[in-house]
Amino acid sequence: MKQRYRTLLYLLGFLTAGGLAGWYGLTGSLPAGASWLSFLAYVSFLTLALGWWIEWRYQRRIGRVRQQLTRTLQVLEQFDIDDPSPVQFENSPIRAFNELHEYLLWLFLRIQQHYLANKQFTENAAHELQTPLAIIKGHAELLLQSPGLGEDEIGALDAILKNTNRVARLNTALILLSKIEHDRFQDFETVRFRTIIEEVLENFEDLIEIQQLRVHVDFPGDPQLELSCTLAEILIANLVQNAIRH
Repeated sequence: MKQRYRTLLYLLGFLTAGGLAGWYGLTGSLPAGASWLSFLAYVSFLTLALGWWIEWRYQRRIGRVRQQLTRTLQVLEQFDIDDPSPVQFENSPIRAFNELHEYLLWLFLRIQQHYLANKQFTENAAHELQTPLAIIKGHAELLLQSPGLGEDEIGALDAILKNTNRVARLNTALILLSKIEHDRFQDFETVRFRTIIEEVLENFEDLIEIQQLRVHVDFPGDPQLELSCTLAEILIANLVQNAIRH
C-alpha cells in the first residue's frame, strides 16, 4: 500500500543577519499519519537556533565596532596639539573606521598647521616690535635732554614717550598672553603670597613715596597655592601698579 505524503511550508519570518534580510522558510514532506506536534516542535527548534545564530553574529559585530570605537577615542584623548609627531591609528577591518581615521588625520594636520602658524606669527610680531620701540624711546629720551627745547618740542617728545611706553606695555602683555595660551609656564611650585607681596611693595616703594601714598599691609594668614611663581609675581605687580595709578 502506497503511503501518502503532504508537502508543508513553514514560514519563519523576516530576519536580518549581517545586512542580509528576507523571508526564511522550511519545507518538508510529512507522512499522512505523522504527528503535527512533533513537526511543530522540530520547526520551532530550528527557528530558535537560527534566531540565536543571527543574534550571536549581530552581537559579535557590535562588539568589534565597540572595541574599535574605544581605541579611536583613546587616540583622540592622547592628541596633543603641541606634539609635532603624527597621530597613529590602528588599521581596522571595518572600512568606515579607516575612512574616519583618514579624515581625522587630515583634520589634525590642518589644526596643527594653523595653530603653529598663529603661534609663530604672534611670537615673531611681539619680539620684532621690541627693538623699534626701544629705539624710539631711546631717541626721544636723548632729545628731551637737548638744550634749547621749547615747550612745544618738549610736549611733543613727552607724548611720543608716553605712547611708546603704552605700546611697549601692550607688546609685553601680548607676549605674556601668548606664553599663557601656549602653556609655557610650567614652573609650578608652592607660592607664598605674603612673600611676593612684600617683595613687590619694596620694588614700588619709590613710586609710592612720590605719589605720597600710605600703604597698610595686613596678613591675617599666609595663603599658599600651587602655581607658577612668575605669573604670581606679574599678577601682584599689576594689581599694585594699578592701585598706585588710580
